[in-house]
Amino acid sequence: MSFSNDFTVGLRQIRKAPGSAVLAMVAYMLGLGVVGFMLTIIFGWLRAHPETVEYEDLKFLRWDPSTEHLWKSGAQNRFIRYPDFREIHAEQEAFESLAAVRGATFNIVIDGYPERFQGGYATADFFEAVSVRPQIGSFFDSGDDQPNAQKKAVISDQLWREAFQANESILGRSLIVNGIPTVVVGVAPPGFDFPGQNRVWVNETLDPLAMERGGGEVYTIFGQLAPGRSQASAQMEINEIAKRLSDLYPETNTGYISVDFMTITGAFMGDDFNRLFYVMFACSILVLVIACTNVANLTLSRATTRMKELAIRSALGGSRGRLINQMIVEGFAIAILGGILGLGLTYLSSASVWAWIMRNSEVTGVPNWMNLEVDVRVVAALSVFTLLASVLASIVPAVKASRADVNEILKDNSRGASGLKIGVFSKLLVFFQLFISSGLLIATSAMITTANKATEYAPPYDPAGMMTARFDLPDGYGESDT
Repeated sequence: MSFSNDFTVGLRQIRKAPGSAVLAMVAYMLGLGVVGFMLTIIFGWLRAHPETVEYEDLKFLRWDPSTEHLWKSGAQNRFIRYPDFREIHAEQEAFESLAAVRGATFNIVIDGYPERFQGGYATADFFEAVSVRPQIGSFFDSGDDQPNAQKKAVISDQLWREAFQANESILGRSLIVNGIPTVVVGVAPPGFDFPGQNRVWVNETLDPLAMERGGGEVYTIFGQLAPGRSQASAQMEINEIAKRLSDLYPETNTGYISVDFMTITGAFMGDDFNRLFYVMFACSILVLVIACTNVANLTLSRATTRMKELAIRSALGGSRGRLINQMIVEGFAIAILGGILGLGLTYLSSASVWAWIMRNSEVTGVPNWMNLEVDVRVVAALSVFTLLASVLASIVPAVKASRADVNEILKDNSRGASGLKIGVFSKLLVFFQLFISSGLLIATSAMITTANKATEYAPPYDPAGMMTARFDLPDGYGESDT
């Protein structure tokens, strides 16, 4: 008999015992739904990347936190400030392009009215570092990040279409950006908002020599390694530069002797956050294992009612392998239906969580290249998990049931020996399920307790009725303007 015939028999068995089949499908739905949701997070969040960026070779630089015990100044943190970046940039040869960007808000006068947009101040090789090309116009030129250079702006495709009706006459036009005349030189490609939710990029023209060391804004530093350079050799070179700076500026750079290289998601999400989600993914796998245990118990209970049928099939010439194959295919039929329900649950949970994230996007600052879409990678991975789950839940009950023969069934009808064996194994499965469930409950309780403690803050005053506000003067508004 072919697989299609076995599958048809499996569907017929579902119709004969719809109650247990529905319970098995619900168990699969919950287990696979949780796994599918975690897969959407892994592929759309932790392993996401801008489609227009050569992210594989993109390295983000921050001070290594393992040297924090050596830091002398209270203002020191993991982020690199502009004076340090300029000196590293001037001395390094490991990166083909090394750029810096800091987040900012820009008030742009459009048709006589100021509007506020999220963006960033970027160095001249910002766009070269991410290997993108302008949709129209050009990007920054070499020297555009020098002090007193003319202010230039690159706008996003979204801003170009919404505020300027996609009119190419925007090129060369001077806009008042944070009170300073700024020339629009180019439009970024569609979907590009790097590092995240940026609508405008303005060239950074600060003078690092005039800045106070150890103070001021922090920057996101990233670049593309030069051809033939490995991450290890690049890190060694940058660390040597960092050590020289530490000797030159002991008041502000003591302990800044090592630079940590990070991936794009590590830079945005943080390594601890990434590890947390992978732990949650492992927990979701255990939930699926529990679901498989439940299905295995249901299969065992159904097998006790089918022992005579299986024994007769064996007496009529059915081999043990043939009986095992039949029951596994029957289990696969149930798993397929449960997998479809699990995929629906994945869609529903992902859409609900993403809608909540987008409602709070101004707070969370989600880049365009991150999402929770159930794409082909999620469906493919979930299909593999469905197949594995069906085999895991069916193989042991199938092996146990295949051992039956006519004489054993007759004995079982009189003394219940065979049923006793299955009952013992079923109890072992229940014990295994309780063991994993208890571990999951303990882990979940620990995670929730830790998260609650991290968010708890008891100020030494009564915050009831208190309101706070922030008033920022954007760059370009000096003391004479205020």
